Amino acid sequence: MADFPTRGDSHLDNCLTNRPDLFARCYPFHVSTKSDHRGVIIPAGSKLRPVRRKVHIRNRRLHRKQDLYMALVGEDWRGVLDTKNVNEAVNNLETTIRGHLDRCMPVSVVTVSSRDPAWMTPLVKAMLRSKSRVSDEARLKELIKRISEVISENRKQYNVGVIGSKQWWKGVDLVQYRSEETQPVLF
Repeated sequence: MADFPTRGDSHLDNCLTNRPDLFARCYPFHVSTKSDHRGVIIPAGSKLRPVRRKVHIRNRRLHRKQDLYMALVGEDWRGVLDTKNVNEAVNNLETTIRGHLDRCMPVSVVTVSSRDPAWMTPLVKAMLRSKSRVSDEARLKELIKRISEVISENRKQYNVGVIGSKQWWKGVDLVQYRSEETQPVLF
């Protein structure tokens, strides 16, 4: 694709592809360092469509956890304990717990896109969606404040290090520990 010399009269930088239709015409880039070598820039020929996927997130606010705890405490477990077959007992236990979990801690579905900024997490999207449905002024102000805090934390976390690095995971663990320690008002 590079049809111009990149060092003197030599064509040193070769860019090979079997899909030239995906790229625009390449052009030389003069670097500002001490070098007689020119760089090569090959821009994308067409804008790629964003990749969108649906993500399920569970509402894990403190009052939802307390509701789940109360539901599990109030459950009659005789149906599980009196069962003779182990597999049937495990299935009954799983069905009972899953039913309470779905009732007390509902799941939201949000769509995330490859064009979303890194700090735009599924939680932020769910909060923004719920903000559009709020009509009470006081609750709306609280929700806006909470969304701003979450976005601010996400941006700090994003700037901590390369996503997936040890330092980044330490930040993720710290944010998760803090969120479980404090009681958020909304989401």
